[in-house]
Amino acid sequence: GPADEPVARLVGMLEARGFEPERSPEGVAMSRCPFRELAEEHPRVVCGFHAGLLSGALEELEAPCELVELRPWVDADRCVAALRSVAG
Repeated sequence: GPADEPVARLVGMLEARGFEPERSPEGVAMSRCPFRELAEEHPRVVCGFHAGLLSGALEELEAPCELVELRPWVDADRCVAALRSVAG
């Protein structure tokens, strides 16, 4: 799809920051959070900051998609950044 290139770059950016991301049907799944301990204590702050980082990165990459929500711990150690296309 049209978002492949920007999302691939987003995945690369997350990889560089240690998140171990992968494409998922909803968007991007991350199986390792470098801020895990902090996020467990202050999920709203840490996950909120991370969601803002993702949104900003998508804007900067001029991606044709946006962050719908960051879903922390969808299973034991995976978070999902749910993305949706925006009409160009």
